[in-house]
Amino acid sequence: MRRFSLCCGILLAVGILGAVADLGALTIYRIGGQGAPLPAAVGKAGVQFVQLAWAEMDESAHGNIDLLRITPEAIAPQKLDPTVNLTPLLLQNDYLGNVLYLTWIGWGGPDDDDWFIWDGDPDTVYLGDGHFAQHGPRFKSLIFDFGGLFFIERIKFYPREIHLHDRFIESFTIGTSDGDPLKDPDRELQAGVGGFGRGSVVAFDVIHDIAENTDPVIELELPDDPVQKVLFRAPENTRGIW
Repeated sequence: MRRFSLCCGILLAVGILGAVADLGALTIYRIGGQGAPLPAAVGKAGVQFVQLAWAEMDESAHGNIDLLRITPEAIAPQKLDPTVNLTPLLLQNDYLGNVLYLTWIGWGGPDDDDWFIWDGDPDTVYLGDGHFAQHGPRFKSLIFDFGGLFFIERIKFYPREIHLHDRFIESFTIGTSDGDPLKDPDRELQAGVGGFGRGSVVAFDVIHDIAENTDPVIELELPDDPVQKVLFRAPENTRGIW
């Protein structure tokens, strides 16, 4: 199978105070391709060679790109299997994005019982009984950051079969973001505890804001726009738990 990368190396030749053709003062910059042979001009009088690695690029100065694999030899797009559910893979370090949870000090890692969401055991479940609001925000909030732009068709969630009609979520909000920070000040929902001076705020466009829900199975369509982050936010039920 043939493999293609975006670019093995980029050569930049800069002539200084003289004609480049004369090689009177020439600096050649190469980004990537550390294992490739040196350019033919290297070693001639007046020629300097500077080797740079893709990993050395300064994101704040040069920007970045999502879903890109960086190796010493090349950069290449990260390949994903369309038949594999990406959401559980967000928990793997340095794979795609991340899952963030809102605590009393801001967005961060999971509490101990948050792992019940992911352990695959139907006998261990996360209960929305309001305990998350005892020493923190009154909403249970999760951000699914996919690490890049994806078209997400719909969202579906529901209680276990034995609690299908007594543990549904009464109120919840679904938000999305394409990850563009220039749009954040104008987004409708600024999610976080920043108003208390703790932690950061993450901005979202509100797609669904549901109150007084009585349906156990929630299946919602999302707009036909690429998104990087999805927010789920729900308070404690007025009656009972979810």
